[in-house]
Amino acid sequence: MAIERIMQYECKVCGRKIDVTRTGDVYEEPVYCCGLEATETNVPPAPVAAADNPLDETGGALVDYVSVDVSEAALAAAAERIAGRHPAVRVTGIVGRYEEAFRLFQRYAPCLVLFLGSTVGNLNHAESAVFWDRVARRLTPGDFFLLGVELVKDTGVLERAYNDAAGVTAEFNRNILRHINRALDGDLDVAAFEHVALWNARRRWIEMRLRATRPVRARIAAARLRVRLEPGDEIRTEISCKYTRRSFGARVRHTGFVVDRWRTDPGNLFALALLRRTA
Repeated sequence: MAIERIMQYECKVCGRKIDVTRTGDVYEEPVYCCGLEATETNVPPAPVAAADNPLDETGGALVDYVSVDVSEAALAAAAERIAGRHPAVRVTGIVGRYEEAFRLFQRYAPCLVLFLGSTVGNLNHAESAVFWDRVARRLTPGDFFLLGVELVKDTGVLERAYNDAAGVTAEFNRNILRHINRALDGDLDVAAFEHVALWNARRRWIEMRLRATRPVRARIAAARLRVRLEPGDEIRTEISCKYTRRSFGARVRHTGFVVDRWRTDPGNLFALALLRRTA
């Protein structure tokens, strides 16, 4: 994704610096592997040795890999890359939201689920509790969940990342209005809003907002909604929670998972958490 390629956003770079080469002993038999996002981070990177790669052929049997994404193009690209690097992997793509894969988990036990893009940070505390409850009910004891976690870091680093000099994040944020106009027959003036991103230290999350720079009078026909905003009024469009190892452990406690392994990049900016489903 373009937002991952801007200089101030280091998620993908740090993800590649995390030592995952020792995770190959998690499974000693062919498994079902489900990637909940068809992003580049869900494709095993080339530098990982074949003997340590959980998606390589084991005993001549196939590994099933099911990739889920709202973008058919992203799915096709991911499937092509995986098939080229791992001919023993049987790839299936599902176009849709990641929740649509939950129903498949028990069919392929033992199962490893990949959710590497730190998307879980976009869930507030109530949504996070529902997410982990739904996942836990679908997985069986002994299954694993490999998760990307963005860690708490210097406030300046965070705010620069979400207010990047190239303006990529700002356009990403304003694109929500374009989508509303297109999908819900709206007439919101996109140019009337400026991008705002700030760190909420109490809740430990970044808030992205759109702030009206002039009076806004609009309608969203499909929602039967009229919008009236004055200069300075804001719409919160996204949150992105950041964690420490301790706060993340508290988040998944009592959900039916334990943190089996925890790996970070050298700067302790991002982590991969390997969760194991318990009885």
